[in-house]
Amino acid sequence: MKNFSFIILIMMFIFSCSEKKEVEVVANNDFCELQEEGVEAISYLLVNEFDLMKFKGTEIIKLLGPKEKFPNNKKSSLIIFLGKRSSNVYSIEFLKSDVTNKTFRIFIKEVYKVGVNPVVTYPCLTLSIPISNKEIEIVWEGDPLEDPHIQKGTTEYQ
Repeated sequence: MKNFSFIILIMMFIFSCSEKKEVEVVANNDFCELQEEGVEAISYLLVNEFDLMKFKGTEIIKLLGPKEKFPNNKKSSLIIFLGKRSSNVYSIEFLKSDVTNKTFRIFIKEVYKVGVNPVVTYPCLTLSIPISNKEIEIVWEGDPLEDPHIQKGTTEYQ
């Protein structure tokens, strides 16, 4: 019985590690203002393959990166928005992901790039993540200009 428990534990560890490695940074954009889509106030947007027709011809499709990185039946795209910033010196960096039985956590932080162009920007980060039934939590690390917050959602198409 001990061997069976040990094997289950190892399988859970392997599954957890393999899911972590499946997060890929697809695009990091300086200008992601989406007022025309009516989503300017959200922190993140999860896009599944079923959403591609709904967003066809919109700015959201441009944020998904190259077409070969678009959502499919195994991956979703997660677009994380930083909000309005006073210059192009601000960006978002993906740090890591963490997977539990119920939660898929994405850890990110606001970073300051070298060089300043004093033009208003709306930074965002597009990640490719595995589809699962886990809740998504976006966890801001460090000290962003706005208060850190946690957002919850799901990686599964509803």
